[in-house]
Amino acid sequence: MVVLALLTVKASAHESITFGGALNAGLLHPWLPAEQTLVLFAAGLLLGRYGGKRLVPALCVFAIALCVGFAVPPATVPLAILTLVALSFVLAASALVGLDTVMPYYAVMGFAAIAGLIEGSASAPDPDHWSVMTGLILGSILRAVVCLGIPLLLTDWLVHDKGWFWARTGVRILAAWLAAVSLLMLALSFAQP
Repeated sequence: MVVLALLTVKASAHESITFGGALNAGLLHPWLPAEQTLVLFAAGLLLGRYGGKRLVPALCVFAIALCVGFAVPPATVPLAILTLVALSFVLAASALVGLDTVMPYYAVMGFAAIAGLIEGSASAPDPDHWSVMTGLILGSILRAVVCLGIPLLLTDWLVHDKGWFWARTGVRILAAWLAAVSLLMLALSFAQP
């Protein structure tokens, strides 16, 4: 028994993360906490609905805020606060789209910046080897492009380019569902001890 104890080595449940593993972690990590995916979907609907000719500057603001969020150390903002902020953002953004309100230029830019900051700070990697951090950041950026880009492009194309009335109504219904889901998740987060 003593011999076995002396011969054992440190057990590890995970192999060391390499660049490819970090890229996968960056791509897949935010699918587990739904708040991050909801932030990107709500921001995509909002920017697609209200972006129009302001779409490129809004995406630039989102990208800059995303990079700033990546620079925030992960332990700076407690997870409970970040979840509350993310779900509140989803509720506000999707409610504005669902209510079909008129939004000024600076408000659209503000929502883009807030979404980028939330996403970046929620996906900020822990300090590690540069290749692991690069993989995590690249994976997070690729996932943000997909989760933000699909609703944004579809909304912009269907509402602005095609001008179909039913598409505008469909976007409002989808936004109302996002608002309902975020409100339910907010209620559940307060109900948990």
